[in-house]
Parts: sequence; C-alpha cells; structure tokens
Amino acid sequence: AYALFFVWFSNGFWHGASIKYILYGLYYYFLMMLGELCKPLFEKTKSKLRIKDGSKPFSVFRMLRTFVIVNIGMLLFKSETVEQFIWFIKRSLTNANLYSGFMGVYYTAAATASIHWIALIGITAVFVLSVIAELKPEKTVGTLIYSLPFPVRYLLITGTVLVIVFFGIYGPGYSASDFVYAQF
Repeated sequence: AYALFFVWFSNGFWHGASIKYILYGLYYYFLMMLGELCKPLFEKTKSKLRIKDGSKPFSVFRMLRTFVIVNIGMLLFKSETVEQFIWFIKRSLTNANLYSGFMGVYYTAAATASIHWIALIGITAVFVLSVIAELKPEKTVGTLIYSLPFPVRYLLITGTVLVIVFFGIYGPGYSASDFVYAQF
C-alpha cells in the first residue's frame, strides 16, 4: 500500500505540478486500495448471490463499472480546476443532461457538428470492438484486422491513423503549444 501510494502520487505529479493532477493519481490509488480492502466482502457477496466470474451479466456489469470509474478519472484530468471537476460531478448528479455535460467538457463552443459525429463514430467503434472482445475473447482486434484482404486492411489502418492524426490533433482551438505536458 505504501509503495503504491508513492507510485500513484508520482504518477499524478508527473502529469502536472498542480493539485488536480495529484488528486488524479491518488484517485486511482484510492480505488485500488478500496478494491483490495473490500475483496473479501465482494467475494462473499458474489457467493451469496451465486454470481460466477465468467457470466455474461457480471462481465457487462464490470465493463460498465470500469467505464464509469475511468470516465470520472478523465473528468478530473480534463477539468481546468478541482472546483470545475466538483461542479461537473454535482451537475451530473442533479441535472443529468449527458449530452450537454459531455460536450461541455470535451468540446469548446466553436466545435462543429462534424466533430460531434466523429466523436460518436469513434465511441461506437470502441463499443462494438469491446463487445466483440467480450463475446469472442479469442478474436482480438488484430486477428480481425489481419483476416481482412490486404487492400481493405491497408485502407483501414491508414484511414484510422489519418483520422487520429487529423481529428485528434487538429481540431477547433488547436494550438501547437497545447501539448498535454506543456505545463510540466
């Protein structure tokens, strides 16, 4: 526990020398320690409810749980201040407007409708690939891609790289000095 505390504290500090990044690292430390401390309780609960580790409903629950936990962490990471993070959390719990909350965090007012479609397509692609990975664990993304004919595979890989480069870096409000670690 002590070693992990310093690892996650350092991880947060490495991302930036401000309280929000340190809290970001400690957020994951807290979750890991909570998981370890509650492991006997979780095992007892699973046993009483007769939940099997490999069952599909339990796998879906674990995916959704991880999705929520990581998104809360990313909300902290992307917020400008700790106060803004708290405001986002309060707003999510009191005025649950998922669309405006998502767009308010990840996009500026100058974002166009095309950016929203690109984000929706990317989220859908990740979701579909995650479902395939859950249903057929022997089929990885790599095996699926490499089972395609060479021209299709080449276009898919090249297109994916181009989408990441152009839409991941050159979007509304992009500045070459906006590199995530620029303030470190």
